[in-house]
Amino acid sequence: MSEQSHTPRGIASDGAIAAPGSKAHLLSRGVPALLVGLATTFTGGHSPLFGLVAVAAWGIAGGIADGVAVARMPLPQRVRGLQLARAATVLAVGVLAAVLSTAATAAALVYLVGVGAILAGGLDTAAGILARRRLPLARDWMLLGGATLLLGVLALVVPPGFRQPFPGAGGDPGVLTASTIVVGFFGAWGIVVGVLALIAAAGERTGAEPAG
Repeated sequence: MSEQSHTPRGIASDGAIAAPGSKAHLLSRGVPALLVGLATTFTGGHSPLFGLVAVAAWGIAGGIADGVAVARMPLPQRVRGLQLARAATVLAVGVLAAVLSTAATAAALVYLVGVGAILAGGLDTAAGILARRRLPLARDWMLLGGATLLLGVLALVVPPGFRQPFPGAGGDPGVLTASTIVVGFFGAWGIVVGVLALIAAAGERTGAEPAG
């Protein structure tokens, strides 16, 4: 029997046949990211507390939803392990953000977003590379993982103590801080990743589940 017969079918944004559960998986990625991205974009006062609460909401909701979705998908063992590790990482980031929000600091926000995004993006990208010849879904993982890695790098290059005054509207001075920048990065990432995941989910067709 050929290797192909043992390989679950995956999802592609171009409408290729997808494995059962792949749409739920992409929705579990796209919906929390997009909602939090929109919330941060249209909300002012990007303080460390606001940023940590936003990360907590995304991480806890997205980590649980994606973990359940991945567990139900017929994936190769090593690929499943990487995706479950990613979901667990996202959940851990969310829980840690909730804990740190009780004494919110810019440093906590910068390092949590930076390190968490690099870990989650790296696992996503690794899963995509591992499955690139077997699952069309791998292309989505590499794209989403690459965007998340970029978020992590951008967050870590922001000095936690950064503070730059600037002339505000009506003559009132404003201050650009590390938390303002990182929350802005996080919100933009959420919108981009959310839209990409939802487009991929809308464009796929799910194959029939195998009997038994």
